[in-house]
Amino acid sequence: MNEQDTCVSLINSTVCSAFAPFYIGLPGLGQEFPFLLNITTIEEFDRRLLEYVNSTSDYLFPLGCLSSNYNPTIPYARYSLTRLCAGMIQNPAYSLPCNFNQHLTPPPLCKSTCLAWIESITDITANPSVCSDSIQRNDSLLNFMDQCDSWEGYNGTIQQNCISGIANEPYSCVYPEDKCCQTVLDCPSRLSGGTIAGIAVGCVLAVLLLLLGLVYCLYKKPHETVQEDEKSPTPLKEEFFVVIHPYPPQMADELALHVGDIIFLALHFDDGWALGYNVTTGLKGAFPIVCITPASEDSLSQLLVEQESPKKTLEIYDYKEAESPTSPTFHTPFFS
Repeated sequence: MNEQDTCVSLINSTVCSAFAPFYIGLPGLGQEFPFLLNITTIEEFDRRLLEYVNSTSDYLFPLGCLSSNYNPTIPYARYSLTRLCAGMIQNPAYSLPCNFNQHLTPPPLCKSTCLAWIESITDITANPSVCSDSIQRNDSLLNFMDQCDSWEGYNGTIQQNCISGIANEPYSCVYPEDKCCQTVLDCPSRLSGGTIAGIAVGCVLAVLLLLLGLVYCLYKKPHETVQEDEKSPTPLKEEFFVVIHPYPPQMADELALHVGDIIFLALHFDDGWALGYNVTTGLKGAFPIVCITPASEDSLSQLLVEQESPKKTLEIYDYKEAESPTSPTFHTPFFS
């Protein structure tokens, strides 16, 4: 990293929100991403990224898809922003040294997100009227695929706590051909309001029962026999997780996460999101599953100690139906 470079925090970035704890190196990064040259604020950084992913430079030019008869309206390729954010933060020359100096190791982009981006640009450019040079297109797609397979910045796994596209772009209607996206206000919710409210009530009760179970398991009377201990149930810690990546809520139904918070997982969806209860703050809502990891025994022991102090009575909040303008997956807030 050049001594003149500045390590810029992404804490206030709106387009790289899932990468908020990390840093990029400027102006050095502009040598590899020319559209970043001469930026001075994080707001300008966000604007430049948005302009880039909606320009021909993002994927059309590398694929050789700039025919004279091409419509100037450029489709947004799924997770373009997330892939771009990851590529910048994982840059070994300028950004990684910034993070290492702060004792941070940015997790890679999930390989599934990288492949989803390739699938999107493949579909968009499949029409010969969009991309007439099939040889360059196919070669470039293979090159992109190789990056997803071999580059450490793009081939992350869940075990590495990789950052997924849904975590960074949770409310992006990324497929214009999707009828659900075309009529998002009529798009069916994954869960009805009554179901979510029921989950919330059950979640609170389950947390209380599990905490009582933990107290029982960890503080049994000394005279109980070894045989009785061997018959104790499966550890309840499997239901609890600890936050490893902060997440500022962007919608009314989302759950604020702070590093170290203990989360009780109520429901895990297959799109990278979950519903849960933040035991540390007493709040409930939706959050990206990539932000949490299974809680350790030490974390749960500390939780039990904190539970011994007087707490205010848990309240069940009134549920209010509302609509999100952009999310076909989570367009029903969890709580008002």
